[in-house]
Amino acid sequence: MGFAAFLKRILDSKILVSRRHDGSMILQEEGIMKVEVANTPTCIVGIHIERIGKFSGVKDGEWTKRCDYLLVREDESSCFAIFIDLKKTIRGDGEPEEQLRWSLPIYRYLCAIYEIHTGHELKRTGMNVLNFIIGEKYHRRFDKQPVRPQPGVVQKETYKGMEVHTYVGPRIPFDLLLRGATGT
Repeated sequence: MGFAAFLKRILDSKILVSRRHDGSMILQEEGIMKVEVANTPTCIVGIHIERIGKFSGVKDGEWTKRCDYLLVREDESSCFAIFIDLKKTIRGDGEPEEQLRWSLPIYRYLCAIYEIHTGHELKRTGMNVLNFIIGEKYHRRFDKQPVRPQPGVVQKETYKGMEVHTYVGPRIPFDLLLRGATGT
């Protein structure tokens, strides 16, 4: 059993994001915004990571922050984990970047469960972690910069040693998530 199929089997249906008949996934933050990820392959598992409850015994603090969604894509040679945080307005204040950073342990935990259950180690060399912030608009402060970010284009920057990709728009093709991250 592959990693993506395993995740579908062990996660509660309230946490999984269903793929629609047109091949898209709708990611939404209740009352704030929603984005359509178009043309998602059938091998994608969408996880509403924010709905995963707190870990028993862990006190509140920055380590309990997490992003909104995790998309896992698996094929024969690699596994992609795409963390997505949704924001109505992208401000550049570091908050969504921290949520992305603190979500990685949950993914590592799911990988460890898979490895223990199946006795097979995931190919770490073929594992790629991508981080995206998707918003409806940029804050006015971004508009005053000499080089303005363009809606519909993936912007890339580094935050505490990790690459973070920013996108503004209500719809993003899945291929753009991968292309924007690899720069091809």
